[in-house]
Amino acid sequence: MSLKQITNNKDVWDDFLEYINARIEEKRQKLERSNSIEEIYRCQGSVTELKRLTKLKEEVNGRNNR
Repeated sequence: MSLKQITNNKDVWDDFLEYINARIEEKRQKLERSNSIEEIYRCQGSVTELKRLTKLKEEVNGRNNR
């Protein structure tokens, strides 16, 4: 299955976003409990990359339109 098929299938895409948003919330909770700057940076980086995945649909469809 290609990324385009995943991003353009509404049910699959909605499930994917639900999963990503749940992971973001887990990382935010961990961030609140973090005691070290290294752990804070790791959590921030994870949230940044997870948020980037929410834009995957635009990246995949935009890439094919060029």
